[in-house]
Amino acid sequence: MKSTTAATLDGKDVGGSGETDPDNPLGLDDSNPVNSFSATFDDAVNNNDYLLANWYNVAVTGGRRWQGKVFNADKYIQATSYNASGSSFECWFVTPAFKVDEIADKTVSFKCAVYNYATAAANSNLEVYFLKLVNGKMESNKLTIDGMPTTDNTWVSLEAKLDSYAGQTGFVGFKYTSTSSTEALSYRLDDIQAGKGQGGGETPGEGTELLTNGGFENWTDGYPVGWKSVSTAGNATLEQSTDKRSGTYSVLVKGDPSSNKRLGSTEMTLKAGTYVFSAYFKAATADKAGARLGYVPIGDDGTPGNYAYDADYVNDITNTDWVTKSYTFTLTGEQKICLVVMNPKSPGKDLLIDDASLKTEDGGIVGGGGVEPEPDPDLEPYESDIVMPTTSDSKVDFYYNCTINGFASLKLGKNGTAGTWTSDALGVVKTKLSFYSVAWTGKNDTSLTVEIVGGGTFEGGEVSKTVNLAANTGFSGSGSTFTIVPVVDTDYHEYTLIGTTANSKIKFSTDKERGAVFGVKVK
Repeated sequence: MKSTTAATLDGKDVGGSGETDPDNPLGLDDSNPVNSFSATFDDAVNNNDYLLANWYNVAVTGGRRWQGKVFNADKYIQATSYNASGSSFECWFVTPAFKVDEIADKTVSFKCAVYNYATAAANSNLEVYFLKLVNGKMESNKLTIDGMPTTDNTWVSLEAKLDSYAGQTGFVGFKYTSTSSTEALSYRLDDIQAGKGQGGGETPGEGTELLTNGGFENWTDGYPVGWKSVSTAGNATLEQSTDKRSGTYSVLVKGDPSSNKRLGSTEMTLKAGTYVFSAYFKAATADKAGARLGYVPIGDDGTPGNYAYDADYVNDITNTDWVTKSYTFTLTGEQKICLVVMNPKSPGKDLLIDDASLKTEDGGIVGGGGVEPEPDPDLEPYESDIVMPTTSDSKVDFYYNCTINGFASLKLGKNGTAGTWTSDALGVVKTKLSFYSVAWTGKNDTSLTVEIVGGGTFEGGEVSKTVNLAANTGFSGSGSTFTIVPVVDTDYHEYTLIGTTANSKIKFSTDKERGAVFGVKVK
């Protein structure tokens, strides 16, 4: 019988023989091994199962395969159980068969990134295996991969070393597993190839990841990789700390208490454009600390210039909770810089820093770390095609008109108070609803409920859906204009509508805190 996990390409089975075989569940075939291979995913189609001749993309449990993803010009594949049906998921992406002795360096290299690590690392996992067939039966050997990513939207270059499998013929398989469809960790792969990664690539600002160690997980010679430079004050010491926001480590910046202390990145060259540098902070002791973000330009002769920094820095940081800060800056031409975090509290107290990131202003991690859900091709992704509120009600329902990423949007609730807003009647029957939504910065426990009132239900007969919102650093401060960055796959929600009428309306409500709704589309 045909396997439910088999996919086809040009009428031929891809990723399996098409027959269910408990001894060979992935349908592997080692009869024609190759001596080189690569997958750059330049032909990936957003949100479609990725098919490539001689490679294997197989859903063992849960029905989810690795899908193509497109963000700006960057293309890669992603495995996730988010919004799927069920509670157990396993899918594989596997290279063609090869002879270990014939591939360069006896190594398979690849790039990997994650999203939603802090929330869902306990529920989802990516493992890498050397697979081989012995008398037709698949055998799997788990490989040790050093430096797997733990910081969201940050690409890292990794290697699967196969020296211990010399003389053998086999495959390298990427196995994604998950036990949740709500708190799901997404894994992303790019540039899988036989041999060691070549490095280099495009210049920063056109696709090269800038902060490969923004979670400070990797350390060498007592310093976090990528973070010891001329912009680190000479009187500052950088120490590995397990008091972290996510992952395994943060960085502790300490030193002479009578002066400011700075943490600097290694040098990087950025194209002209606008960038957002952000990080999370906590005081290391009971003494309050401060944090200011900026950068130091580096001249052609290697001499550092004057420190450019945010004027509205955070001060009085305690050692109770992590707080975040972002700094937006614009470069008018190509410039070599070092990113800098400074503790301006006087006298400077010891400061913990974690989850630093550098993003383009439009929300994309440089290097394609973020995922923008596929927008309506005829409209800007953040433009709503229903009438959003043009006035605010701050006394009864606590909703507010606002602008998000340049488009009319909805702000619900205020500090500790729930909010609700109901749209005008849809006017005609609609069958699909989609929107983006985020929570106020630091408020990851906020829930949003969306209801269909006046006739109709969601697919399955429900009249309401509730989603947990992710806090976004761009949704903060006073005023009514916000820039939400980055917008990622779990900020996007899409539902099928059944039995709506011209009188149907859409109602949005938060449970206890501020939420933002934008890019609302009904079809």
